[in-house]
Amino acid sequence: MTLERNVIGSQISKNIFDELIPLNPKNKVREIQNFVAKTVADNSDLPELDSHILTQALTHKSFAHEVSHELENNEVLEFLGDAVLDLIVSEKLMELYPNVSEGKLSKLRSSIVNEKSLTTFSEALKLGQFLLVGKGELKSDGHMKSSLLSNAFEAVIGAIYKNKGLEAARSFFYETVDKADQDTWSLESLESFDAKTRLQEMVMKKYQTLPEYKSESVDDEFKIKCFIRNQEIAQVTHSSKKKGMQELAQKILNENLLDTLEKEC
Repeated sequence: MTLERNVIGSQISKNIFDELIPLNPKNKVREIQNFVAKTVADNSDLPELDSHILTQALTHKSFAHEVSHELENNEVLEFLGDAVLDLIVSEKLMELYPNVSEGKLSKLRSSIVNEKSLTTFSEALKLGQFLLVGKGELKSDGHMKSSLLSNAFEAVIGAIYKNKGLEAARSFFYETVDKADQDTWSLESLESFDAKTRLQEMVMKKYQTLPEYKSESVDDEFKIKCFIRNQEIAQVTHSSKKKGMQELAQKILNENLLDTLEKEC
Protein backbone atom coordinates (compact mmCIF):
# COMPACT_ATOMS: atom_id res chain seq x y z
CA MET A 1 0.00 0.00 0.00
CA THR A 2 1.18 3.48 -0.82
CA LEU A 3 -0.48 6.86 -0.61
CA GLU A 4 -0.68 9.29 -3.48
CA ARG A 5 0.90 12.69 -2.86
CA ASN A 6 -2.49 14.45 -2.76
CA VAL A 7 -4.07 12.15 -0.15
CA ILE A 8 -4.97 13.94 3.10
CA GLY A 9 -3.06 12.81 6.15
CA SER A 10 -5.55 10.81 8.15
CA GLN A 11 -5.46 8.10 5.53
CA ILE A 12 -2.10 6.77 6.69
CA SER A 13 -3.62 6.12 10.13
CA LYS A 14 -6.84 4.83 8.60
CA ASN A 15 -4.99 2.39 6.35
CA ILE A 16 -3.02 1.12 9.31
CA PHE A 17 -6.12 0.60 11.45
CA ASP A 18 -8.29 -0.84 8.66
CA GLU A 19 -5.84 -2.95 6.69
CA LEU A 20 -2.28 -3.22 7.98
CA ILE A 21 -2.95 -4.24 11.59
CA PRO A 22 -5.63 -6.86 10.78
CA LEU A 23 -3.29 -8.46 8.24
CA ASN A 24 -0.26 -8.43 10.57
CA PRO A 25 -1.53 -8.69 14.16
CA LYS A 26 1.62 -10.39 15.49
CA ASN A 27 4.22 -8.18 13.81
CA LYS A 28 2.27 -4.94 13.70
CA VAL A 29 4.95 -2.64 15.16
CA ARG A 30 7.61 -3.60 12.64
CA GLU A 31 5.07 -3.60 9.82
CA ILE A 32 3.90 -0.12 10.83
CA GLN A 33 7.49 1.16 10.87
CA ASN A 34 8.16 -0.27 7.41
CA PHE A 35 4.88 1.08 6.06
CA VAL A 36 5.52 4.57 7.45
CA ALA A 37 9.06 4.65 6.08
CA LYS A 38 7.94 3.63 2.58
CA THR A 39 4.94 5.96 2.55
CA VAL A 40 7.02 8.93 3.68
CA ALA A 41 9.79 8.12 1.19
CA ASP A 42 7.30 7.89 -1.69
CA ASN A 43 5.19 10.91 -0.83
CA SER A 44 7.14 13.55 1.09
CA ASP A 45 10.26 15.69 1.12
CA LEU A 46 11.38 14.46 4.52
CA PRO A 47 14.95 13.11 4.60
CA GLU A 48 15.53 9.39 4.76
CA LEU A 49 15.69 8.32 8.39
CA ASP A 50 15.83 5.08 10.32
CA SER A 51 12.30 3.67 10.20
CA HIS A 52 12.10 3.34 13.99
CA ILE A 53 12.96 6.97 14.76
CA LEU A 54 10.91 8.27 11.83
CA THR A 55 7.83 6.43 13.05
CA GLN A 56 8.41 7.67 16.58
CA ALA A 57 8.61 11.28 15.35
CA LEU A 58 5.22 10.93 13.64
CA THR A 59 3.46 8.98 16.41
CA HIS A 60 1.02 10.87 18.62
CA LYS A 61 0.46 9.35 22.05
CA SER A 62 -3.15 8.54 21.14
CA PHE A 63 -1.97 6.17 18.40
CA ALA A 64 0.67 4.50 20.57
CA HIS A 65 -1.87 4.01 23.36
CA GLU A 66 -4.37 2.31 21.05
CA VAL A 67 -1.98 0.19 18.99
CA SER A 68 0.90 -1.09 21.11
CA HIS A 69 2.91 -0.26 24.24
CA GLU A 70 5.98 -1.10 22.13
CA LEU A 71 5.42 2.01 19.99
CA GLU A 72 7.14 5.13 21.30
CA ASN A 73 5.30 8.42 20.92
CA ASN A 74 6.97 11.61 19.75
CA GLU A 75 7.02 13.59 23.01
CA VAL A 76 10.70 12.97 23.84
CA LEU A 77 11.78 13.82 20.29
CA GLU A 78 9.62 16.94 20.48
CA PHE A 79 11.52 17.97 23.61
CA LEU A 80 14.83 17.38 21.85
CA GLY A 81 13.72 19.14 18.69
CA ASP A 82 12.66 22.22 20.64
CA ALA A 83 16.19 22.55 22.05
CA VAL A 84 17.77 21.94 18.63
CA LEU A 85 15.55 24.58 17.02
CA ASP A 86 16.48 27.10 19.71
CA LEU A 87 20.16 26.50 18.93
CA ILE A 88 19.75 26.67 15.14
CA VAL A 89 17.64 29.82 15.24
CA SER A 90 19.84 31.52 17.86
CA GLU A 91 22.97 30.95 15.79
CA LYS A 92 21.30 32.27 12.65
CA LEU A 93 20.00 35.40 14.36
CA MET A 94 23.40 36.16 15.89
CA GLU A 95 24.92 35.82 12.43
CA LEU A 96 22.32 38.09 10.81
CA TYR A 97 22.13 40.71 13.58
CA PRO A 98 25.46 40.85 15.46
CA ASN A 99 24.70 44.28 16.94
CA VAL A 100 21.16 43.59 18.15
CA SER A 101 20.63 43.21 21.90
CA GLU A 102 20.09 39.85 23.55
CA GLY A 103 16.58 40.87 24.56
CA LYS A 104 15.49 41.65 21.01
CA LEU A 105 17.16 38.50 19.68
CA SER A 106 15.30 36.46 22.27
CA LYS A 107 11.98 37.97 21.22
CA LEU A 108 12.73 37.40 17.55
CA ARG A 109 13.63 33.78 18.27
CA SER A 110 10.29 33.42 20.04
CA SER A 111 8.57 34.81 16.95
CA ILE A 112 10.07 31.92 14.97
CA VAL A 113 9.93 29.05 17.47
CA ASN A 114 6.26 29.18 18.41
CA GLU A 115 3.16 27.13 17.66
CA LYS A 116 1.90 29.34 14.84
CA SER A 117 5.19 29.43 12.92
CA LEU A 118 5.97 25.76 13.49
CA THR A 119 2.49 24.86 12.27
CA THR A 120 3.16 26.84 9.09
CA PHE A 121 6.40 24.91 8.56
CA SER A 122 4.60 21.64 9.25
CA GLU A 123 1.88 22.50 6.73
CA ALA A 124 4.51 23.35 4.11
CA LEU A 125 5.79 19.78 4.53
CA LYS A 126 2.25 18.31 4.61
CA LEU A 127 3.14 16.56 7.86
CA GLY A 128 -0.53 16.15 8.64
CA GLN A 129 -0.66 13.50 5.92
CA PHE A 130 1.74 11.32 7.86
CA LEU A 131 0.83 11.82 11.50
CA LEU A 132 -0.17 8.63 13.29
CA VAL A 133 -3.13 9.43 15.53
CA GLY A 134 -5.65 7.36 17.45
CA LYS A 135 -9.17 6.71 16.22
CA GLY A 136 -10.65 9.48 18.35
CA GLU A 137 -8.21 12.07 17.02
CA LEU A 138 -8.71 10.68 13.53
CA LYS A 139 -12.46 11.15 13.74
CA SER A 140 -12.09 14.79 14.83
CA ASP A 141 -9.33 15.56 12.27
CA GLY A 142 -6.83 15.81 15.10
CA HIS A 143 -3.98 15.32 12.65
CA MET A 144 -4.70 18.87 11.41
CA LYS A 145 -4.65 20.55 14.85
CA SER A 146 -1.98 23.21 15.14
CA SER A 147 -0.78 21.80 18.46
CA LEU A 148 -0.18 18.35 16.95
CA LEU A 149 1.39 19.76 13.79
CA SER A 150 3.79 22.06 15.61
CA ASN A 151 4.78 19.30 18.03
CA ALA A 152 5.35 16.91 15.14
CA PHE A 153 7.62 19.42 13.40
CA GLU A 154 9.76 19.71 16.53
CA ALA A 155 9.82 15.91 16.80
CA VAL A 156 10.98 15.58 13.18
CA ILE A 157 13.79 18.08 13.85
CA GLY A 158 14.73 16.04 16.92
CA ALA A 159 14.69 12.83 14.90
CA ILE A 160 16.91 14.29 12.18
CA TYR A 161 19.36 15.58 14.78
CA LYS A 162 19.47 12.23 16.57
CA ASN A 163 19.78 10.18 13.37
CA LYS A 164 21.92 12.43 11.18
CA GLY A 165 23.37 15.21 13.33
CA LEU A 166 23.11 18.96 13.77
CA GLU A 167 24.14 19.99 10.26
CA ALA A 168 21.43 17.83 8.70
CA ALA A 169 18.83 19.28 11.07
CA ARG A 170 20.01 22.81 10.29
CA SER A 171 19.89 22.27 6.52
CA PHE A 172 16.44 20.72 6.73
CA PHE A 173 15.12 23.64 8.78
CA TYR A 174 16.51 26.23 6.36
CA GLU A 175 14.99 24.36 3.41
CA THR A 176 11.63 24.21 5.19
CA VAL A 177 11.71 27.95 5.90
CA ASP A 178 12.28 28.57 2.18
CA LYS A 179 9.46 26.18 1.29
CA ALA A 180 7.07 27.94 3.67
CA ASP A 181 7.90 31.25 1.97
CA GLN A 182 7.78 33.19 5.24
CA ASP A 183 9.64 36.39 6.13
CA THR A 184 11.12 34.37 8.96
CA TRP A 185 14.38 36.17 9.58
CA SER A 186 13.11 39.75 9.30
CA LEU A 187 13.81 41.97 12.28
CA GLU A 188 10.55 43.77 11.49
CA SER A 189 8.62 40.67 12.53
CA LEU A 190 9.46 41.62 16.11
CA GLU A 191 6.80 44.31 16.02
CA SER A 192 4.05 41.98 14.91
CA PHE A 193 5.09 39.22 17.31
CA ASP A 194 5.40 41.07 20.61
CA ALA A 195 1.78 42.16 20.53
CA LYS A 196 1.27 41.81 24.28
CA THR A 197 3.85 44.49 25.04
CA ARG A 198 2.46 46.84 22.41
CA LEU A 199 -1.09 46.41 23.70
CA GLN A 200 0.06 47.02 27.26
CA GLU A 201 1.79 50.27 26.28
CA MET A 202 -1.24 51.43 24.30
CA VAL A 203 -3.71 50.68 27.11
CA MET A 204 -1.52 52.33 29.73
CA LYS A 205 -1.23 55.46 27.61
CA LYS A 206 -4.97 55.70 26.91
CA TYR A 207 -6.50 54.43 30.16
CA GLN A 208 -3.71 54.55 32.78
CA THR A 209 -4.27 50.89 33.54
CA LEU A 210 -3.02 47.50 32.33
CA PRO A 211 -4.79 44.73 30.41
CA GLU A 212 -5.79 41.85 32.65
CA TYR A 213 -5.63 38.28 31.33
CA LYS A 214 -7.67 35.47 32.83
CA SER A 215 -7.51 31.83 31.77
CA GLU A 216 -9.26 28.57 32.48
CA SER A 217 -8.40 25.04 31.40
CA VAL A 218 -10.86 23.50 28.93
CA ASP A 219 -10.23 20.06 27.35
CA ASP A 220 -6.42 20.24 27.59
CA GLU A 221 -6.40 23.80 26.24
CA PHE A 222 -6.71 27.25 27.77
CA LYS A 223 -9.56 29.68 27.25
CA ILE A 224 -7.93 33.08 27.70
CA LYS A 225 -9.82 36.35 28.11
CA CYS A 226 -8.53 39.92 28.15
CA PHE A 227 -10.17 42.53 30.37
CA ILE A 228 -9.61 46.29 30.37
CA ARG A 229 -11.29 48.32 33.10
CA ASN A 230 -13.11 45.13 34.13
CA GLN A 231 -14.66 44.84 30.67
CA GLU A 232 -14.03 41.72 28.57
CA ILE A 233 -12.52 42.75 25.24
CA ALA A 234 -11.88 39.41 23.51
CA GLN A 235 -11.01 35.77 24.08
CA VAL A 236 -9.11 32.94 22.38
CA THR A 237 -8.49 29.24 23.00
CA HIS A 238 -4.91 27.98 22.79
CA SER A 239 -2.83 24.99 23.87
CA SER A 240 -0.29 27.34 25.50
CA LYS A 241 -1.31 30.01 28.00
CA LYS A 242 1.70 32.22 27.24
CA LYS A 243 1.37 32.01 23.47
CA GLY A 244 -2.38 32.37 23.72
CA MET A 245 -1.96 35.72 25.45
CA GLN A 246 0.20 36.93 22.56
CA GLU A 247 -2.40 35.74 20.06
CA LEU A 248 -5.17 37.43 22.02
CA ALA A 249 -3.28 40.72 22.18
CA GLN A 250 -2.63 40.54 18.44
CA LYS A 251 -6.33 39.93 17.83
CA ILE A 252 -7.27 43.02 19.84
CA LEU A 253 -4.77 45.13 17.91
CA ASN A 254 -5.66 43.73 14.48
CA GLU A 255 -9.40 44.18 14.99
CA ASN A 256 -9.09 47.61 16.64
CA LEU A 257 -11.09 46.39 19.61
CA LEU A 258 -9.82 49.24 21.77
CA ASP A 259 -11.94 51.55 19.62
CA THR A 260 -15.00 49.59 20.72
CA LEU A 261 -13.95 50.02 24.33
CA GLU A 262 -13.62 53.78 23.88
CA LYS A 263 -17.16 54.03 22.53
CA GLU A 264 -18.59 52.00 25.39
CA CYS A 265 -16.68 53.71 28.19
